[in-house]
Amino acid sequence: MILKILASKSMQNLTGYIMKDDAVLVSTNMESVDAPGMAREFGLVTGLNPLKHKAIHLVISHPLGERVSQEQMAHEDQEALKGLGYENCPF
Repeated sequence: MILKILASKSMQNLTGYIMKDDAVLVSTNMESVDAPGMAREFGLVTGLNPLKHKAIHLVISHPLGERVSQEQMAHEDQEALKGLGYENCPF
């Protein structure tokens, strides 16, 4: 497994990018499950503490041909967030 971390200045751009037509939402603690709604929710949180980079995009990659279930992906998401100290942040 490889973890890649990308910083973003715009929640609108990030949620639009990660929620493309063929995207599958594996895990979230947000109320919204669409890009505009998630951007609004993230905007409320980031408005409380304005930062240069408002979000990070974690990309978890697996070896070619390795099959990973959505449950495994959700577990890996939680472990990565916890390991990076983001377990209490919106995702």
